Amino acid sequence: MGRNTSTQVVIVGAGPYGLSLAAQLNERGVPCRIFGKPMQMWDERMPKGMVLKSDGFASNLFSGRPFTLADFCEEKRYPYHATKLPVKVEYFIEYGKEFQRRLVPQLEEQNVANVRRIPSGYEVTLASGEKIMANSVVSAVGISHFEFIPPVYAGISEEYVTHAASHEDLSIFAGKEVTVLGAGASALEYAAILADFGAHVTICARAKRAIFHDGPKAKRSVFDRIRHPSTPLGPGWRSWMACKGPFIYRLLPESLRLKILKKHLGPAGGYSTKHRVLGRCAMLLGQTVQQAIVRDGKVHLAMTGEQSTTDHVTEHVIAATGYEVDLGRLDFLGEDLRREIAVSKGAPVLDPNFQCSVPGLYFLGLASAPTFGPMMRFACGAQYSARTLSRRLAKIARAKGRGTAKLAAAELQPVSE
Repeated sequence: MGRNTSTQVVIVGAGPYGLSLAAQLNERGVPCRIFGKPMQMWDERMPKGMVLKSDGFASNLFSGRPFTLADFCEEKRYPYHATKLPVKVEYFIEYGKEFQRRLVPQLEEQNVANVRRIPSGYEVTLASGEKIMANSVVSAVGISHFEFIPPVYAGISEEYVTHAASHEDLSIFAGKEVTVLGAGASALEYAAILADFGAHVTICARAKRAIFHDGPKAKRSVFDRIRHPSTPLGPGWRSWMACKGPFIYRLLPESLRLKILKKHLGPAGGYSTKHRVLGRCAMLLGQTVQQAIVRDGKVHLAMTGEQSTTDHVTEHVIAATGYEVDLGRLDFLGEDLRREIAVSKGAPVLDPNFQCSVPGLYFLGLASAPTFGPMMRFACGAQYSARTLSRRLAKIARAKGRGTAKLAAAELQPVSE
């Protein structure tokens, strides 16, 4: 039988967003408990040997006492450069775990089984059976909850078709025929790693060509820096706006927000991936898979292009087809609670402080991207999210200490920038 306790805030998820928020709440003196394995999605669902699409300066977690990736690499004597060296996923994972040890020591490595709304706030039940009464709950779960595989592959077992996030070790495909779906950074990076392990790789995508980002320039002219300002999402004024104005992005019409989210930073591989893919991986580009069936121990893909039909046979398909937010897949949110949350196309509708339509329930990370923009798809979005939400939760905690009437007023008043 579990014990009953209480706290101000419960955070579900211990990736960059959850850890950054917990660190800032600790700095502000707001009692919080955070649950999950540190950097679990990165540690268990990203292949060894991968490099991040983000530059080094854009791969930080955030707290009131800065501890950056650069600081960590300097301590460990790992190679690092703000822009000129790709960040190895192993370094990023190790950095995130060290950030947790130093700045979020209260992390509890167990799962949240259920979140239920009660008159005083929320009842959070842990896998251990412990029940926690909390005023606020923050969902900061990783993208692995929202893996998307096209419907054409429905019903095919994982023996033959898997999502890219299902693989920590791609060496199991050595010598096998593997088809990677997609032409984005993940697809091209996975294809490169598979080729490194000796797999026979085919990249299949609707895109008509594979695009790779340019490598960093030794020196950028003043004119170039003005035309294409540097940002955590890469150079350009659109990326600058996405990084500087997520609160403005939220005010755009929904159709425009979703269009920008879909098209900004379209499929493209990192500059360090190009030489590891071209000439080493076959490509079927400009193709759409119309049918997928398993026959004689292999996957048969019927594909159509602009002027031709192709039949492609492979031993395994890895779908690097991205992620789609669907709150129905967050099992720890009770069914009754999920029905109360206003959603649009599967994603929660959020206010300026990341709160959904149910008071005291907040969403960070990918679930917030349809509201706040493409920055929330990357680790760099943790800074704006954690600062904004920690200010709000600190304000509510202070108001709670002064009385329930002021608390109610605080909950209704958005936190200003």
